[in-house]
Amino acid sequence: MNVATLILALLARLVLPLPSDGIEVHLSVGGFPLEGIEVFWEGTDSEGLLGKSNAEGWLGSGPLSPQRGHLTAVWGEQRLEKEVVLLAGKVTSVEFVFDSESLLEVVVRGSGDLLPQAYLRLALADAQFLEGTTSTNGVVQFITPPGEYVLTIHHPDYEEQRVEITLGFGTKIIEVWMSSLPLSSSLASRLQTLQGRGLEVIILFDATRSMDDLLEGTRAAILDIAAVLESLVPGTKMGIGAYRAPQSAYTVHPKSRDLRLLDKAGATDILRFLRSVRADEGGNESVLKALEWSLDSRRGWGEDTMKVVILMGDAKQKEKSVRQIVQTFIQYAELLGGVSFHAMGANSLASGEDIGEESEGQFRALATALEGTYLPLPLDPSRTEGTLLLLRSLVGFAIGPEHQEELNRLLTAESLERIRRDRGW
Repeated sequence: MNVATLILALLARLVLPLPSDGIEVHLSVGGFPLEGIEVFWEGTDSEGLLGKSNAEGWLGSGPLSPQRGHLTAVWGEQRLEKEVVLLAGKVTSVEFVFDSESLLEVVVRGSGDLLPQAYLRLALADAQFLEGTTSTNGVVQFITPPGEYVLTIHHPDYEEQRVEITLGFGTKIIEVWMSSLPLSSSLASRLQTLQGRGLEVIILFDATRSMDDLLEGTRAAILDIAAVLESLVPGTKMGIGAYRAPQSAYTVHPKSRDLRLLDKAGATDILRFLRSVRADEGGNESVLKALEWSLDSRRGWGEDTMKVVILMGDAKQKEKSVRQIVQTFIQYAELLGGVSFHAMGANSLASGEDIGEESEGQFRALATALEGTYLPLPLDPSRTEGTLLLLRSLVGFAIGPEHQEELNRLLTAESLERIRRDRGW
């Protein structure tokens, strides 16, 4: 190498930064190496998959330019990140150590508020157990190996709750709502599933003159319906729509309510809408238009929630319309990932008009064709007994008709008063 070449090489090293010798990463859990874990790099000059760990838990990159960035590794439910600075001419070593135990954090609520002094027992399959009491913020934590557990929550003011839990490595947070109603294991399991997925319900009611008593009954029952659903399945969302005939002032009321949380503000807003609706006019009500409105994605339906549409009315539909209603509902429901349909139809005694058996039969046929449940409307939904029957039916539709008999036993005037008091409504 001549002198000129040597000088140029020295100048290049002064002007251009030396590359780093890359990154080496080691991944482990409980002192054991983790194989096959992908590690991602995101830096100021480069990004992408750095590589997968080998049988000894190691992986390495080639040379990289000096830069700042961060590494990310995911194992099960655990995601670890580390900030890294790559320096010229040096290998940067990073150690990822994943948790070898589970941290379970349980948040307990009662009557909508965080519930202190609740006793919790976390039992393993081999009968060993951990126990704890919620603090003033309603929280208790358990550190335990991964596995299948049964969590039991006891509080003197509420019914005992049992929840089956599968724990992996890392942190899991669950929220448990205590109920003042004595629930069977089957119903408790169903409610736990609904809490996990989320429950969304839209009620459609016929707002023509013949349904005046129904409207009064719905007004009387709506706050209790909201309180019961929110008590049984916290986080429930509800929407409500009123429909009439195409030649009326409206087909679907323009101020019908989209889905919203059934807290006190949400329930009060729905009640405000019901008070603004008047049962008036007649004609062949447009059930099809009402269902199209309810199944529109703009109503706020979630992605993987349990979706329920409940239709209440007394209007006879043309045979062609009934077929079209079924086809339309199936089409819209598929787009939403599945929707349950249930119907309540009025007979001539309930509506005060001679509508005949055919109308009731059509509502029953709609429910059958759409694999739902049909129930007749109470003879006088505006009276106390009728309002309670209406409430039981609507709650049963929302939770699942297979639990209707138990809900009928649970939802008494006395239990409703207790729920109102618990909710502070």
